[in-house]
Amino acid sequence: MKNTSIGELEEIVLLVVGNLGSESYGNRIRDEIQLTTNRSLSLSSIHTTLHRLEQKQLLSSKYDLGGDSRRRGRPKLLFSVTSE
Repeated sequence: MKNTSIGELEEIVLLVVGNLGSESYGNRIRDEIQLTTNRSLSLSSIHTTLHRLEQKQLLSSKYDLGGDSRRRGRPKLLFSVTSE
């Protein structure tokens, strides 16, 4: 792993993903951050941070193909903390 340093937002996102477990997807992560830190973030900034953490091999992602009726069958991209 080349770059192991992380910023404040990356650390918050990493902690939230760890706490949420199997429910770690973009909107849920954003909602949890807003609830616990009173910090308003765009979904775009959350996804950018998630993908940056994935590039640093601190997170992994997979699609949940069992979309519910609210999502009209669209899959969710779920994130989980890696052993790194």
